[in-house]
Amino acid sequence: MSNLSINLSLFSFQELYNVRTAIFDNNVWFLANDVCAILGYSNPRKAISDHCKAKGIQNVTPL
Repeated sequence: MSNLSINLSLFSFQELYNVRTAIFDNNVWFLANDVCAILGYSNPRKAISDHCKAKGIQNVTPL
């Protein structure tokens, strides 16, 4: 596996919330934990499992 450099940026949602974002292959990816917090989910792992297709989820572990 090659080294993956992750540069996070903040996306301001409705000027109240910040969502961390990253760019992979010229696509903006949103950090699911931040989105779940904005939507009021208390258990992000369950919310992602219940509401996201497996194809649309990518686990990225910072080095």
